[in-house]
Amino acid sequence: MLKKIVKSSVPQQVFDILRKEIINGTYPEGSKLPSENELVETLGVSRPSVKTALQQLCFLGMAETKAGNGTYVKVFNISDYINQVTDFILDEHNKEEITEYRLQMELTYATAAMGHATEEDMKKIDEILDLMDISYQNRDIVRHSQLDFQLHYLICQATHNQYFLLVFQMLSDIVYQYVLSRNENFFNDMILTGIKPDVHRDIVNAIKNKDKEACRRIYEYKYPIHTDH
Repeated sequence: MLKKIVKSSVPQQVFDILRKEIINGTYPEGSKLPSENELVETLGVSRPSVKTALQQLCFLGMAETKAGNGTYVKVFNISDYINQVTDFILDEHNKEEITEYRLQMELTYATAAMGHATEEDMKKIDEILDLMDISYQNRDIVRHSQLDFQLHYLICQATHNQYFLLVFQMLSDIVYQYVLSRNENFFNDMILTGIKPDVHRDIVNAIKNKDKEACRRIYEYKYPIHTDH
């Protein structure tokens, strides 16, 4: 549900809202985004801010504007997308760095959330876990990746630390690309072995139990990294 922006607004805030709604499935692939007039009224921002945000979505390939017919969420092809970022995201050196980043930062978010998460925070997180189970059963890589990304974003939100959120948002595009690549391997392994090596519920349970040591062990298992670089 879109809400009015009550703080001083910038186009980036509008973009962040729309991107989040696309990632969490509010606006699925091929669906039409609200018109500029609707966004101006609903979000309580200026038309230039809306225009800039929509242009940014189109620039990143998340949406496309059809002349005289509005802006639509772009149909997503995971193979095409991963191929476009292969030189960056699948480079072994960069991949190792991103893995290390996710290990350290997501562990930090999770342990910080132990002391700050509210019941409402955990309710939202549990809802995402249930949706992830459904996407897993349907073998829907794209949906599972969107929910995976959203889960970690909600854990970061549960820290109630604006600087953690800022860092997450600044690197969100890179992290999301990596999630897509990693989840493709995850689903391939699942299809071959029939085993679901998914530890997201274990992470959430560790947060609920405020068990930092268990959380650390889970994340080190999830993101194995080499220590000689």
